[in-house]
This record gives sequence, C-alpha cells and structure tokens, in this order.
Amino acid sequence: MTAPFAAAGAAAPIGALFLATFASSVTLRMTDTLLPEIARDFAVTPGTASLAVTVYAVSYGLVQFVAGPLADRFGKLTGIAFCCVAATLTAALCALATDFSSLLRDVKLRVTRPRLAVLEAVCVSPHADTETIFAAVRTTLPEVSRQAVYDVLNALTATGLIRRIQPAGSVARYESRIDNHHHVVCRSCGSISDIDCAVGAAPCLTPAESAALEGFEVDEAEVIYWGVCPDCWVHPVTAPSPPPTGRNARA
Repeated sequence: MTAPFAAAGAAAPIGALFLATFASSVTLRMTDTLLPEIARDFAVTPGTASLAVTVYAVSYGLVQFVAGPLADRFGKLTGIAFCCVAATLTAALCALATDFSSLLRDVKLRVTRPRLAVLEAVCVSPHADTETIFAAVRTTLPEVSRQAVYDVLNALTATGLIRRIQPAGSVARYESRIDNHHHVVCRSCGSISDIDCAVGAAPCLTPAESAALEGFEVDEAEVIYWGVCPDCWVHPVTAPSPPPTGRNARA
C-alpha cells in the first residue's frame, strides 16, 4: 500500500515542475504579442524590446539554479533572501535602460533640451501633429521656437527615431513606433490608431506582379484603413458615411 503513495509523492515535484515550465512558456508567449507596445512605450525598436525580455527570462532561469542549491544547503529563508536581493538588484538595474539621451547618441545626434522634449512629446502622444507637439514642448521649454521644433522633428525623422505619417486630407503626424505597421483612420473625428502587420514581418504584404516592380526590392508596405470609430457612431462629429461593405483600405 505504501508503494503507490511513494510513487505519488515522487511524482508531485515533477508535476509541479511541469506546471511551472508550462506557465513560464505561456507568459513568454503572451509577452511576445506585447512587444510592439513595449517598444512604443519605451521608444525602442521591437528587436531591442525582444532582447530585453530575453535577457530577463534567461536571468530569471539562472537565478533558479543558484537559489535551489542555496535553499538546500542553508535553508529556505536563505534562498528566499537571495531571491529578494537578486530581484531588487535587477529592478535597480532597470535605471540603466536606454533613455532618450542614449537614443540620440546612438544616431549621432547631439543631446539638447529641445530634442529631448520633442522626443518625449512624440512618445507620450502617438500620432500627434506638429502643433500638438509644439504645445507640449512649450510647457517645459517656453522659449523654444516653432522653427526649432520643426527642425528637431525633421532630424529625428531622418535618423529613424520617429516616424512621420500623413493620411489623405490630414496634416503630418509623428509617432515613436518605427516598425512596419499600418493605421486605421476615422473619417469623422480623424482619430488614428495603430494596426499590426497583416501578415508576418515587413513588408508583410505581397504586391501583385507588375512590370513596375521589375527589379524593385519592396521592404515596406504602408496601408491605411478608413472607417468610422465606435465613439463617432454613438456621438457623430459629422454625418458619418455608411459602414463599408468590403475591405476598406488605401495603400
């Protein structure tokens, strides 16, 4: 009678390890889908965000190898204390994460207050137009000129730190998400939202064969979906057009 119970007792740690491994795998899969948002929030490329998540996952796994033997040799409290100290140190190291100043240095731009302020304004307000960015910058730098903001926006766009978009009938807008993605625009209020690539990575769409593409290397596709957002259907700003019956996109 004791053999089944002994077998069950031996299987319990294995089952717990399996569940922990499964949960960790699910967590990483969920994180993968959030990489574009993480990249946008921290003003980095999706590749950099992916590298940061990978380093965290590997570091977390390595800590387990150390914490286990410590707990076996010195007791559970020592193992718990070690994990707490390790978590505190790694959290403190987040202060060394890439900031706006290092982003500017990476593209060989001199770090100036207007550039820092403009970059922060674009990151805080995605798809903002020039006037919105200018107003945000003036709250921290009242002396900055409109021309200076224009020049900074041009420099940041040219170096690839931000992206400039201009839907038909709209003024130029800027965003810190620089990966290949698309947008949906409300015909009524003009609001703009990000849409991930339709298929896979850039250019994410395969164009129909055409003589114009002979010898042409396509590396990006920019699609704009048009329609009416839910808020404008409830409280229309202008008379909305009927909802589209087919795929409503403009490349």
